[in-house]
Amino acid sequence: MNFFIVLLGIWILPKADALKCFECIPYKAGETCTKETECSSNQRCASVREVNFEGGAQKGVILSSRCVKPEECGESSFSYADVKTYFVIDCCNTDLCNTKPANEPTKYNPNKMKCYGCVGLPCNRTLNCEKNQDRCIISTVTKQGKTTIAKGCATNNTCSDPTFLQGNTNVGKIERCCMDDYCNSATTVGASLLAVPLISLVLFS
Repeated sequence: MNFFIVLLGIWILPKADALKCFECIPYKAGETCTKETECSSNQRCASVREVNFEGGAQKGVILSSRCVKPEECGESSFSYADVKTYFVIDCCNTDLCNTKPANEPTKYNPNKMKCYGCVGLPCNRTLNCEKNQDRCIISTVTKQGKTTIAKGCATNNTCSDPTFLQGNTNVGKIERCCMDDYCNSATTVGASLLAVPLISLVLFS
């Protein structure tokens, strides 16, 4: 009998540690999110604000409520030339605590890191990274049905397939992140793809 009680306790314990959070992905400003979900035991409740810019002009704001990993909390961002997306992930640690919209992002000033930043190849334009962006990135993005290479700056946690990027199409598929100035200039996805037919030509000619 005691053995079954122990098994029951082991089964119940992770559920007891899991938070219940509101989950609306996305929702409109002024709306109230009422849908509830149970997070994994290692997640927190979060309100997320995604702010998109293009050519220096704000293009839209997307609000959501969801579960996220603790290391995702705070501010994150990525930039490709004139395309920039900022995230504010406000986290809390009690049931159904993510009732308020996330705050506005703080001002993003340039830091000392520099990467190549553009959408499409060739790419030789310098992009000054901002605030806590500490990675250069190479990504494949699809715009209007056309897939191309994008290079730019990003925060570290953007490179790890975070929860807050689920459903986001702007960042595309990140192929590489690196930590040195202009380190996203070397082998690109496009160059690798181009190498395949060239190698075949040499081998079979």
